[in-house]
Amino acid sequence: MKKLSVRNTSTDQNNKFIVYWAEHQEMVMLILLAAAIVIPLVTKQRYIVTIMTNCVCYSMLAVSLNLLAGVTGLTSMGHAAFYGIGAYATAILTTRFGFSTLLVIPISIIMAAIPALLLAIPSVKVSSRHIAVITMGFSEIFRIVAINWEALTRGPLGISGISSPAFLGFTLDSVKGRFYYGLALLVAVFYIANAIVNSRIGRALMAIRENEVAAESMGVNTHYYKVLIFTIAGGIAGLAGAFSAQYINFVAATSYTFDASVLMLSMVIFGGMGNLTGSILGAIILCAVPELIRGLSQYRQVFYGLVIILMMVLRPSGLLGKYNFNYIKQRTVFKRYLSAAKVK
Repeated sequence: MKKLSVRNTSTDQNNKFIVYWAEHQEMVMLILLAAAIVIPLVTKQRYIVTIMTNCVCYSMLAVSLNLLAGVTGLTSMGHAAFYGIGAYATAILTTRFGFSTLLVIPISIIMAAIPALLLAIPSVKVSSRHIAVITMGFSEIFRIVAINWEALTRGPLGISGISSPAFLGFTLDSVKGRFYYGLALLVAVFYIANAIVNSRIGRALMAIRENEVAAESMGVNTHYYKVLIFTIAGGIAGLAGAFSAQYINFVAATSYTFDASVLMLSMVIFGGMGNLTGSILGAIILCAVPELIRGLSQYRQVFYGLVIILMMVLRPSGLLGKYNFNYIKQRTVFKRYLSAAKVK
């Protein structure tokens, strides 16, 4: 009599890490969230909280880029431009016009989403390789404009004196206060992104990634969905930019270069293309590790480049990859049930 097989050809059931993550991912994420809440309360080192705040900011960026590059398969090499647009919008609106936090955040999101929309309409008609080149060019245009439009951006000097976030009369001017503010934004971003991935929109995006021609033949309006996710990703990047401007209290064009886009893509690749949780883990690791080796800061870009190369060679799917963790969990439970039944 043949043995019942529970082997899943689309997933790696023999990978103990993947199986463990499938069974315990909710618990692990809750532990990480609890640690993020507790650590700033018990540590006296501002530097640690600053690193954690930086991780939160880049986690938002990595999640937004993963919606575009991982879930949909559209490679963007200019995501830093939308990040910068959100930051500059916040800086200009708060320093020149005195806009409040509650007002400047949605405006910054819209200000970043509009150019993302305008760029996406013609760009998504071409292949992902060409989109990478187009977005890279857009990022460079943004950088040049930010440096040379001194009347608006103050050029290389940047914009300083940006007010800290304030709500109901309370100003979050402490390092810990701004961290918790950013953490709340990250939770909201992750919830929205996860809802998109698990909705009809997400299924359409994944169909486009796997085979755009087949998706079109099944009635999916591929152009509409690609423009939509491009706009959403740009808006989330703008939100991250608004947050960074408020917690650093300074913006300059040097923070939104091609190198920043490479860093974001490195986080997505490291964590796993198409896996939103992996994006956060990738952001935490690639933000924290360089801080531990600050003496070798001149080799930071070499480090990120090596990360991309090694992950593509040793683990092309990334740390967590495109695994269906719910399916793996169900199959693992079923396998254990069969084993227990066999013993009886």
